[in-house]
Amino acid sequence: MKMEVYRLISVISKTMLAGLALLVLVPAMVLAKSENAGLNQPNPNQPFVTTSIATFKYPWAIAFLPDSRLLVTEKPGKLFIVTQKGLKTEVTGIPKVYYHGQNGMLDVAVSPAFVRDHSIYFTFVEPARRLNRKTTWRSSLRGLQCQLAIGRLEAVAVGHFHLG
Repeated sequence: MKMEVYRLISVISKTMLAGLALLVLVPAMVLAKSENAGLNQPNPNQPFVTTSIATFKYPWAIAFLPDSRLLVTEKPGKLFIVTQKGLKTEVTGIPKVYYHGQNGMLDVAVSPAFVRDHSIYFTFVEPARRLNRKTTWRSSLRGLQCQLAIGRLEAVAVGHFHLG
């Protein structure tokens, strides 16, 4: 009996606390200003500086290598290594990619142990006879050559629809 009373008091206390929180928050939400940020002028005093270093036709994903170079995918099936000075070089050994609409070469990621294993992971839509497959590969990146011998991690047959 005593335990049930304590539970009841606990439930009532939590309910009252939730009600009090609503009483405080609802008026604040009603008074919150809604604005179209697209109409705001850019602030010239940004806490960072952006500098364009390379141009791409259909960029999709970006990953940083430990030496500050960038890996950049392009939807039609290309992977580039880009230096901070803007030297853009295409990586060879990339598999054939099914590029149509939003399908194509998708994400790229660098292994946490890249310095030791040179592994990168990338996701792309792989063409197939009947159904195209969204596939994730683990590959070894040596210089500008991608060696795909490490293997496919995932392959999901999904057809010709949006996969990315």
